[in-house]
Amino acid sequence: MTACFLLHNKFTMNTPEKTILLFDFMRTLYDPESTSLYPNTYNILEKLHHDYEIYIISRNEVARRPLLSDLNIKQFLVKTFFTETKDELLFKKITENKSTREYIIIGDYAPEEIDIGNQLHIKTIWLRQGKFKNLYPKQKPWHTIQNITELEQLLLAQ
Repeated sequence: MTACFLLHNKFTMNTPEKTILLFDFMRTLYDPESTSLYPNTYNILEKLHHDYEIYIISRNEVARRPLLSDLNIKQFLVKTFFTETKDELLFKKITENKSTREYIIIGDYAPEEIDIGNQLHIKTIWLRQGKFKNLYPKQKPWHTIQNITELEQLLLAQ
């Protein structure tokens, strides 16, 4: 059984049901080589959080938890999940109300976030950058982007 820890859960009242963006953290939003967010990530999260609920999922490594506050992005997040493994069971649990809510999974690692999202019939956006950009998903994602800034055009220009 997968151990998952919900670290942060912001309670909101009387808000319409927004689409949930489930972001992978490491190498999607955060660049471990530069020890900072990828360029423009903060600005994109700031814009998206007005129209979407933002969740983050990350491996359960102690050093990652304080990063959300240190990077000043916790304010944009509704939920954060830290887990030992990212598997289908975990994503099913997180998206258990997908019959009444729309989810979009955004990640850089196709064998996990993208393939699992596709298996669960959830829209996926593959951020094809960095270390894993040549690991292709088994099925085509809903969209493929090369840079986080493309989310603004894709998700906000409607």
